[in-house]
Amino acid sequence: SVASAEIIDLKFAKRALIAYELESSEGSWVLLGKHFADLAHGKRVYDTLSALFELTNTESSRWGVPRPLAWLPERGLFLYVAVWGRFLDEDIEADTAICMARAAECLAELHMSNLVLDRRLDLAKECNSVARWSQVIASTQPDLATGAERLAGELTRLSHVIDFERDVPIHKDVHYRHMVMGPKLMLLDFDEMRLGDSSFDVAHFCAHLHLLALRRGMSPEGLERPFLEGYARHRTWTPDERFRFFFAYTCLKLAWLLCLQEGVPPRPVGADRHRQTAALLTLGAARL
Repeated sequence: SVASAEIIDLKFAKRALIAYELESSEGSWVLLGKHFADLAHGKRVYDTLSALFELTNTESSRWGVPRPLAWLPERGLFLYVAVWGRFLDEDIEADTAICMARAAECLAELHMSNLVLDRRLDLAKECNSVARWSQVIASTQPDLATGAERLAGELTRLSHVIDFERDVPIHKDVHYRHMVMGPKLMLLDFDEMRLGDSSFDVAHFCAHLHLLALRRGMSPEGLERPFLEGYARHRTWTPDERFRFFFAYTCLKLAWLLCLQEGVPPRPVGADRHRQTAALLTLGAARL
């Protein structure tokens, strides 16, 4: 029987994440349910999670994903078993080398998998997004408008001249709060998975590391370097113009999320929000 249900996250008119506490004769346990307004999207995410669970549910795999249980189309809901552990950033200062090595291994193996996905990264659509992000930044932080618009324009220009990968399975929203440390590193949240460029995920993760370092007064290079070295040990890859493009893209995305008071917590306000937004725009422009 269901003892309780609690909304964990909500994106109005799109999806909700709900924790269900169940009681049985053997005790209590927790299931997570994702409700989707778009049934096709919900089924796609459930199928992706199921394929990843089959791929990683082996003794040899050092990373995994939550166990999927059911897709209930009449409710727009899929259920999976909650995972327990500590988010990657909670352990990162105590043991940076291990955290970065495990994150790099997980991401490299995901990129080398033969996962079948029915969506592909659309650079034209992403460029529409960066233009919209810059407008939001300009409206909430007017003194940063020029930097945001310049960065969005340069990203749009470069999107037409860089030769991107197209056929690598990418997570598209990977960061330290979508990884949980435990006996296996557990990767979470597959709503945006599609085929695309592996540098997208690598850069997205690294840009989040820089934001984490900014917030905690840490060395960003001390986080980024072991991660990139670990990734390159598992997969032939070097940080080239594609990496720099997606790093700058993610910096603009993070600045936009700060302006909306969304993204990875904590979500600053006032002068601290302005400071972090400005730092991200400067960092993104410097990488390009």
